[in-house]
Amino acid sequence: MPPPQYQDPLAELNTKQVAPRVFDDVRLGLLYSGNVQKSQEFIGKYREAMNMGVFSNTGAMEDLDLDYAPDNLQKILSRSFGEVVKVDSLDQARILGLDVVMVFDMQVSLGSMSGEQSSVDLKGSFVDWERRVLVEIEGNGLGTVPYPAKSVGFREAAGKALQALNNELGASRKLAVTLEDITAPVAAVAPLPASVAVKGERHALVIGNSAYRNAPLKNPANDAKDVGNALRRLGFNVILVKNARLRDMEQAVDRFYSSLQKGGVGLFYYAGHGMQVGGRNYLIPVDATIKSESDVRYECLDAGRILGKMEDAGNALNIVILDACRNNPFARSFRSAQRGLARMDAPTGSIVAYSTAPGSVAADGSGRNGVYTKHLLQFLMQPGLDISDVFFYTRKGVVQETGGGQVPWESSSLVDRFYFLEAPSDYE
Repeated sequence: MPPPQYQDPLAELNTKQVAPRVFDDVRLGLLYSGNVQKSQEFIGKYREAMNMGVFSNTGAMEDLDLDYAPDNLQKILSRSFGEVVKVDSLDQARILGLDVVMVFDMQVSLGSMSGEQSSVDLKGSFVDWERRVLVEIEGNGLGTVPYPAKSVGFREAAGKALQALNNELGASRKLAVTLEDITAPVAAVAPLPASVAVKGERHALVIGNSAYRNAPLKNPANDAKDVGNALRRLGFNVILVKNARLRDMEQAVDRFYSSLQKGGVGLFYYAGHGMQVGGRNYLIPVDATIKSESDVRYECLDAGRILGKMEDAGNALNIVILDACRNNPFARSFRSAQRGLARMDAPTGSIVAYSTAPGSVAADGSGRNGVYTKHLLQFLMQPGLDISDVFFYTRKGVVQETGGGQVPWESSSLVDRFYFLEAPSDYE
């Protein structure tokens, strides 16, 4: 009797509608162990042996897909996590500001004769920055070499192992609790040490507005969350506000001002719609109702007010980052056609960074983050970079990605050096 026509165990998983991501707020780094490469090399040698006629089941070449398990793992993880980034090391994951790393391990045994079984053993180890294992999930699968031997049962075994891994991913209460702790509003991990020329506490106000009624944006709320998480790791006390109304923004500024009076370093970050009217910059709340230019000063937050509050506090260093130069959604209602934001000069001891040059427009981005913030996050966590270097490398990355279409810009009057993250003791 001929064997049944086996179906891909992951076919249904890959095609059916799925529920929202279980860990939507978690940015995951995916790191392959050395065993993954060994397994792929082993499969490759098996394919070569079949191609040379060493084994009789030469019709099984398609079954031995080197990338079958890693590619389907990426699909599974992408359905559960807000973002999955393949990394080469824990250090790279930390620099990119990812929340946690999963070390993926794969070990394979292949049958060659009808009736023998192939096995695939998968393991995902979630680790912290100290290389300590937080949670492990596993998936194991067996596949039988049929008669006649038209496969070696590898896809059957790998599909079962991936399915088991996927089930454990969604069912692990310990994993859910661990990842919830990692992404809690108050940093669950100890802040990384930071040595600065400017002494004192670090305070930040981070605002990201996406949910506009008439012109929604994809990335600013994500940008604010990710910047806020990065700043917490860098020792900042962070006030995070997403999709804020005008009153929410005003109250957050007042709280921020109170914290700044303790001295030290103040940082304001904003992502969302912004515009200039009469040479002044305004940050647009999600509830703004703007029918003409005169409405702007009453419906929006004047960016100059924030800079003024920071200057009034008299703290040692102030940093303003404005990723707020998307196209003006209310342009048709305006008499003038001013694009982007107007230049604001930084008071002594301050730096104002724009995602693009004054009067220009920035891209919202096609991934989780806007183009500017994506590069800012990468270099914000880079040890040993002076603040000027952070913005320099951010600008270089944005210019390269946009082909020169977007050029970030800063106005600086800094008189002291500042490092978000100190270099390791052996860093030169």
